[in-house]
Amino acid sequence: MSEVGILGGGLTGLTLCSLLENGEILERESECGGLCRSISEDGFTFDCGGSHIIFSRDRNALNFMLSKLKDNVVKCRRNTKIIYKGRLVKYPFENGLADLPLRENFECVASFLAARVKSRLLNALRFHCDGGAKSLHAWLLANFGRGIASKYLIPYNEKIWKISAKEMSASWVDGRVPKPPLRDVLRASLGFNTEGYTHQLNFYYPKRGGIAALIRSLERECKGRIVCDFEVKAIWRENGKWFVSNGEECRKYDKIVATIPVFSIVHSLQRGGESVPASVLRAVNALVFNSLATVMLGLEGVAEEKMSNISWLYIPDADCLPHRVAFPSNYSREVAPEGKTAVLAEITCRDTTKMSDEEIIERTVNDLHRKKILRKEDVCFAKVMRTSPAYIVYDMNYEHNVSVVREYLQRKGIILAGRFAKFEYMNMDACVRNAMEVARMLKERC
Repeated sequence: MSEVGILGGGLTGLTLCSLLENGEILERESECGGLCRSISEDGFTFDCGGSHIIFSRDRNALNFMLSKLKDNVVKCRRNTKIIYKGRLVKYPFENGLADLPLRENFECVASFLAARVKSRLLNALRFHCDGGAKSLHAWLLANFGRGIASKYLIPYNEKIWKISAKEMSASWVDGRVPKPPLRDVLRASLGFNTEGYTHQLNFYYPKRGGIAALIRSLERECKGRIVCDFEVKAIWRENGKWFVSNGEECRKYDKIVATIPVFSIVHSLQRGGESVPASVLRAVNALVFNSLATVMLGLEGVAEEKMSNISWLYIPDADCLPHRVAFPSNYSREVAPEGKTAVLAEITCRDTTKMSDEEIIERTVNDLHRKKILRKEDVCFAKVMRTSPAYIVYDMNYEHNVSVVREYLQRKGIILAGRFAKFEYMNMDACVRNAMEVARMLKERC
């Protein structure tokens, strides 16, 4: 049976290796996990790459992840809010319109109805209202109306992506940002309870160990087939075999599946002697991503009382550094010492080196204190972790650039899998599903 080299030991790479008998992982870091790593300090457990939860519309992917955790899992019901002008508004925003002042509630409903009427008229005339919306800005206005879009969706997306919604492609939203049913929006406006994003309404989380508990389980299944501290620096093909070098040693494989960032793959081919076309280099160097600073906070006692059962918060306000704040100890009490609370704040940025850890912590704590999310005098633990890359940015040139790079690597025979190799915004379940598809394809070719 041919040997498969799996470049990268994140969730995708580990899932793939666990499904193959002949795979070997090459991981740059001293431990696997990628975005799904966790740390435990002073009795707290935090997820390094931001708050992770386990959910999926795909039953096979969901069952796969849950089966690896066995009894180390808790089931939770989402209780998520958006901070809007000091109010806690139910998430998704369109399901929490009754939490708004009456005038703003009306503005959201009226513009939502106007957008729906316009969409149906254009569709009846065989125009495609949102289908022709190339920018995220236009897509949000067409599907949610000016009220919901301008009050929450546009400012929040611009905050997290660090780009104008007018300059961001709408190609990624289909399936990720569900179009709300008209009936639900009207009912929510009148104060009836409605739920959006129902595939995420109930979610799972490891009881102990943070999201890395899933990684540790997969590592055990791949025991003896993981090489850590191996940074891929050069890749080349010779006599029908693939060679991968870290500058000191070389590994040989029949097939390569890459889960590492796509620009690392292209540059490793270059260092391996490949004459990469200028058009491919231009395309890969033009791909845009955001980095992530995760601020891990431990509190004496609980957060502000209104946060005592919140899952996570979205914060569109430009005057607050984090865009999202999660409360992992509301998922599982075992991720914080008794009587204490774990808080995880997420901050996207293009360059994580512009602020020191101390500056990020001070600004985050002060901002969250001012927003009445926590009391700064209660903070007993603080730590910053930085992840780069973290988020794929879909600018208006994304589709052209990514297709140029993918087509080139496909011609070379390198299989791409996972968020950063495919350079696609993929949640955990999508990474697992992608690994399953690749494993099935490799077995069929054998």
